[in-house]
Amino acid sequence: DGSFLTSVQSSLPIPEPKDAHVPSSIFSQDDMTGHILVVGESLIDVVRRADGSTREHVGGSPANVAVGLARLGHSVTLATRVGADERGARIANLLVREGISLTEGSVRGQPTSVATSTIDASGAAEYSFDLSWDLLDLAPIEGVEHVHTGSIAATLEPGACAVLPTIQRARRNATISHDPNVRPPLLGDPPPVPAKTALLTGTHHLVYARRHASDAPVYAVP
Repeated sequence: DGSFLTSVQSSLPIPEPKDAHVPSSIFSQDDMTGHILVVGESLIDVVRRADGSTREHVGGSPANVAVGLARLGHSVTLATRVGADERGARIANLLVREGISLTEGSVRGQPTSVATSTIDASGAAEYSFDLSWDLLDLAPIEGVEHVHTGSIAATLEPGACAVLPTIQRARRNATISHDPNVRPPLLGDPPPVPAKTALLTGTHHLVYARRHASDAPVYAVP
């Protein structure tokens, strides 16, 4: 049923850590037997309100799922990409505090991705994105029991092209879940989403989808 992903999402928002260095203990070194692997973006959400206030939060749909799973007691590794900058350190410290490890190569020299929402007096939001997503090293999959992916990571190149083969290899021994959460403005014209989403959906055991953010989710078993 839908209780699994609903429980994951209801565990947010995430509290912020105070230290600003990237801890070496965040990188996965142990055997991943029994692990859940999450593949996808981590970013900073910038929220600008009509009163002129601005706040920043750690976000990214796959990162949020990783945190929720860790809080439910699962052993979690996240294959992601954050910058070697202050925002990247903020994300990395939050993850290690939550007990999540990162795959090697998740911290890069490029700036950390940012998603900005500007909220007007009526509460309506407009979104803009400054994103980089790549997955230079395929996430380790040996011993992983479940893999989750979706959102920007599954459709935005150049990283998206590495996600599909990772999922295809993992499916031999692991269950797979996918949250499409497609963002058409990020994908060019014409957007390549239908083909990519169809390929990914065909490899998954559980797909979480909804037309609008306010809609009730639909859980489908392909």
